[in-house]
Amino acid sequence: MTALRPGDPERIGDYTTQSRLGNGAMGRVFLARSPGGRRVAVKVVRTELADDDEFRERFRQEVAAMRAVGGFWTAAVVDADPDAPIPWLATEYVSGPTLQAAVTAGGPLDLDRARALAAGLAEALRAVHNAGLIHRDLKPANVLLTEDGPRVIDFGIARALDSTGLTATGMVVGTPSFLSPEQIEGREITSASDLFSLGSVLVFATTGNGPFGAGSLPALVYRVVHGEPEIAGVPEQLRPLVARCLDRDPTARPTPTEVLTELGDAAADWASLAQEPANEPTRAHTRVAAPVIELAPVPQVASAPMAVVPSPPPAPPVDPSVTRFQVRGRVGAAASFLILGPLALFLIVGAISQFNYSYVETAWALVIVGSPFAYYAIHELWRLVRPPRWLEVSSTGLAVGAGRNNRHLAWSEIARVRVLYDRKRPWVLVTVNPGVSRAGLGAETTSGLRAYPVCHDLGRRTRERELHELRAALGWYGRDVYDPSP
Repeated sequence: MTALRPGDPERIGDYTTQSRLGNGAMGRVFLARSPGGRRVAVKVVRTELADDDEFRERFRQEVAAMRAVGGFWTAAVVDADPDAPIPWLATEYVSGPTLQAAVTAGGPLDLDRARALAAGLAEALRAVHNAGLIHRDLKPANVLLTEDGPRVIDFGIARALDSTGLTATGMVVGTPSFLSPEQIEGREITSASDLFSLGSVLVFATTGNGPFGAGSLPALVYRVVHGEPEIAGVPEQLRPLVARCLDRDPTARPTPTEVLTELGDAAADWASLAQEPANEPTRAHTRVAAPVIELAPVPQVASAPMAVVPSPPPAPPVDPSVTRFQVRGRVGAAASFLILGPLALFLIVGAISQFNYSYVETAWALVIVGSPFAYYAIHELWRLVRPPRWLEVSSTGLAVGAGRNNRHLAWSEIARVRVLYDRKRPWVLVTVNPGVSRAGLGAETTSGLRAYPVCHDLGRRTRERELHELRAALGWYGRDVYDPSP
């Protein structure tokens, strides 16, 4: 929670702003007070979303559905104006630390609290699903711990953000560690997706770690889709339930009602955890995406309703999760050259000396034997001295280069990107949209431009691992243009 900045609105609808709670994928979040003194969290939509008619319609529908959820285990919607020039949404302000902060500061929850957490979240999900919503981003940062138990926040906003320019240009909404495989792969999302996220949250709550570990985004995404969750540290009494929630088959996961039935009576004392740590990071009651976009301030304006206060434009995104791939093998090239070079030189010098002594047959034999060694020595020398080629995959697009020469392609400039084998070697093949320059993107083939050679100088196992991570990165960031077909 931070002080208001110059240019922040003093009023949003009937609510007087007091401080900033944070920024998120949807926009800015403010702590405000109603005319009667009630504290609320007001989420203000970003300008580019306000200009998106599809987002407005979905936002209007989701707000109507969110009102039906109620506030028993959630932060209730108290007001909204989806038709304002800058739409906004006000929810009940819930005081208490996030599950993320509580576990980070105090360690994993004990069994009683973990059972009560599971029951509270299941009851919240049941209410959300009964209202016709899917949370889509249940994670520790979206669970608040209050004196009477957990509260779920930010339900319903994800669907409104889907299929907008925000996500279509590579802005990924969600946290991979807690998303379901079907979300990551772009398949149909059902309420069962939230149960997978529930299982992931319970693993974090009881172990302090996610079920699929940590690491680079592509490696994490790949493990969620293809790997097995690590649940050995989950209390034995909860482990079977968590395992069912984390089943990759959505139809095999339990419903919220089945979770509640299996848990039975689950109660715990939350009072000691419900006190927010003084140094807890700012909590924004809105979706946080990767990357988070910091919104720049706008010039100071006079106090006015939010309807006439423009939202500031976003600053360029800073993405901490850029994934870089690079042609490696220079150490191997150096070793090969040091072996092959002297051998080739010895054979060629020997051949020349034999010619000088008129031993023609011996000389030609040495030439024939030495030529392959010379060829491969020159090849390894070229590998050693040429600028290393690299590829970066991020939320903004693809970047390819060799040394200081590079070319960046935004996702909107790409029609299709694939990873295909050509002459038994994998390549990243890019097809650009009409009018986009092809300079610096490699040779033309029938399947696209050969933009990047993938792991050509690596062993089979290393190559397969890096291929998996590359495909995961392309599928995550470039899901609208990535073609996974072989």
